[in-house]
Amino acid sequence: MKWTPIIAALVWALSTPMLDWVTPSSQISDVSVAQGRPKRRKPAGRKGACAGDRSLGELTAVVTATGNDLTISDTPSFLFFIPDLPQRSLKAIFRLQANRRNIIPPVQLSLTGTPGIIKVQLPKAIAKDQPFQWSLDVSCGVESRFSLQGTVISKAINLELVKQLSQLTSPRDRAALYQKEGLLLDAVATLAEAQSQDSTAKQDWQQLLTQRGS
Repeated sequence: MKWTPIIAALVWALSTPMLDWVTPSSQISDVSVAQGRPKRRKPAGRKGACAGDRSLGELTAVVTATGNDLTISDTPSFLFFIPDLPQRSLKAIFRLQANRRNIIPPVQLSLTGTPGIIKVQLPKAIAKDQPFQWSLDVSCGVESRFSLQGTVISKAINLELVKQLSQLTSPRDRAALYQKEGLLLDAVATLAEAQSQDSTAKQDWQQLLTQRGS
C-alpha cells in the first residue's frame, strides 16, 4: 500500500509513544508530546513573523492540503506540530470562524519549549458543505505574532462510502480509504486514534516509514 507524503509524515510524527491531546475546554500549561517533526508536510497559510524566534517557522499544521481541508466529521480535530521553542512560554489561540464571526469560543493554549504534536477538537458540530476558516495565532510580543490559517469543509457522507467503511475493520485501511476520498483530516484522526490503542497499527506505521517519498 502506498501513502502520500502527507500521511507518511503524520505516521513518522506519531510513531513515538507519548502524545498529549488538548480540547477546547482546557488550557494547557505543558505540551509534553512526541519528539521529532514531520519530515514532509504541506504548511498552512502563514502570516507575520516573530523577531528572534526562528523556530516558529517550523510551527505547522500536520495536514493542510492546497485548498480546503475536507472531512465528514461533524466535530473535526486539528493537529499541529509544535517545534522546539525558546525556553519561555508562548501564548497561542485557536479560532474557528465563518464570515469573521467565531463559531466556537477561542481556544487558549500555552506552549512551552517541548516539541511535539497537539490536537484541538471542536466541541460542537459544524454545518455541512460550508467553509469555515481556522487559525492558530501565536503571540510573541506586543506587536508580533505568527499565524497559521486554513479552511475546513465538513461534507455529507454518501451511502457508498458508508458501505465501504462498514466493511473495513483495520484503522489503517479506513485511513487509506479516507485518503483516497480526499478526506485527509479523517485519515489523520483515524491514525492518531489507532496509534494510542492498537499495537498492530503502530507496527504498520513503522513499515510505512520506509515508504516516505515513494
